[in-house]
Amino acid sequence: MNAEERELDHLRQKIDELDYQIHDLINDRARISLEISAVKIKHSGPDVTFYRPEREKVIIDAVKAYNRGPLDENAIAYIFEVIIAECRKLQINTYKKK
Repeated sequence: MNAEERELDHLRQKIDELDYQIHDLINDRARISLEISAVKIKHSGPDVTFYRPEREKVIIDAVKAYNRGPLDENAIAYIFEVIIAECRKLQINTYKKK
């Protein structure tokens, strides 16, 4: 293995480790979103609305403001919009089927 291959291998290993950390954190977030759903249903009943655009806007605005790059704020917003949408679908699919 030459020097370039060793450097790339090292960097790719770091990316792999980060990917697993990101994976775990996204699933932690999803689990907490399910806990939030349970609390909402407990206090507001099964017809509670999981989609709260005002809350989602607060989250998106916060992560855009927190962003330090190199991804721009639009890329960060997009990533979080997808995460939020998937967590919302999980909430609906978990609790609205009952």
